[in-house]
Amino acid sequence: MWFTFGAVITYLAVEIIRSVYRLYFSPLAKFPGPRLAAVSRLYELYYDGYQPDGYIRKLRDLHEEYGPIVRINPREVHIDDPKLYTELCGNPRLDKDHWYYNVGDAIVTTPSYEEHKQQRAAVYRFFQPQALKDTESLIFETVERLCLGFRSIPGGFVNLSNAYRSLTNDIVTTFYFSTSNNLIDEDNYAAEFHRACGGFLRLLAFIRPFGIVGHILTVMSRWYQHLLKPAPKLRSVLQHQQNIGIRVNTAIKNHRQHQVPKARGLIYKLLDSSLPMKYKSRARLHSETLGAIIAGTEATANVLVTATFYLLSNPTCCEKLKTELREAWPSRGNPDIKSLLQLPYLTCVILEAYRLEEGSVFRKPMVSRTPLNLRGRIIPAGTTFSFTPKLNHENKTIFPNPQVFKPDRWQCQDNQALKKYLGTFSKGSRSCLGQQ
Repeated sequence: MWFTFGAVITYLAVEIIRSVYRLYFSPLAKFPGPRLAAVSRLYELYYDGYQPDGYIRKLRDLHEEYGPIVRINPREVHIDDPKLYTELCGNPRLDKDHWYYNVGDAIVTTPSYEEHKQQRAAVYRFFQPQALKDTESLIFETVERLCLGFRSIPGGFVNLSNAYRSLTNDIVTTFYFSTSNNLIDEDNYAAEFHRACGGFLRLLAFIRPFGIVGHILTVMSRWYQHLLKPAPKLRSVLQHQQNIGIRVNTAIKNHRQHQVPKARGLIYKLLDSSLPMKYKSRARLHSETLGAIIAGTEATANVLVTATFYLLSNPTCCEKLKTELREAWPSRGNPDIKSLLQLPYLTCVILEAYRLEEGSVFRKPMVSRTPLNLRGRIIPAGTTFSFTPKLNHENKTIFPNPQVFKPDRWQCQDNQALKKYLGTFSKGSRSCLGQQ
């Protein structure tokens, strides 16, 4: 009993000393922000884990109260300054914050910029437009299957969020493994699966502070559904995670036995690449493909949902786009994607959908190995600072009437100046490989 009492007292004393240090003696003590956020990450966990709008919506309020640079947890400041965003995010020598990206072992989560540069260089060529030429037929075939499904739905009502997620998931899984999950053919476009995946993404708020949660989920995917009877939503996510693991194992086995399929998925190209062997392990490839499939599914579907919603809500914009497409694509055959990407109004619609979509609500925490001068305030080397692209996208100075869907704003002569504030795919050497 006395031992337990002593342990509790010791723990409380340590926490009090730590809190006093963080509030008054930390290098970040000079930055404004909520005192509770300066003391503990539980402040962030509360908003990300329990509030429907997450911590990002709270950050907007904090900047209105405290200014452009706010301390949002014990070791991080958040910046709402578009000019600083363009200056700092283009720096190729920034590390990613290990704590925030402690959600999987993959290229996108690699903290060290040297290690990330090595990994990116080995796979960069697989994501270039010329290398992706073979995927055009895959995209057209999958889109055609989706459209055929739309025509057969009684009453013509469909949940486009689920439909688009099934579309993008089928394309991305085929791109990686040469075979898809065929979610387009599922009832209600695999509604339960997508709902469960949405809940799984919210678990990231708990995986970050409690990294063991991610490892538990990985182990659970192997045996949980066999020993117990999980809820249908959880079971579908665990099965998906397990299926990816099975496909990775099959690809590694086929590669070793020189039984590579004719239509090689990206995973076979990764196994053939110049990446060091530690990046080709089962665990690493499983984490890499799982993260890429989730990102490719969610990010692309979010843009499609956003563009469709606003086009249907703005008949003038919709008709203008349809007219441009009819003129450029008069026949019923498949269009040339390169030609489509050169259509001015279609490009404007895509850029405006990037700006308004909700996928860019995640903040981007980075770490500099040298001290940084943030508008006259110095943060020491090793301190985490972050931006949230969504706040740039809603900046009234850069984008007047930011809540309005206005593709024409991208037709101005200063188009490139606006593009530099778009953070949908991140910036610089850390930009998304799949943005092409």
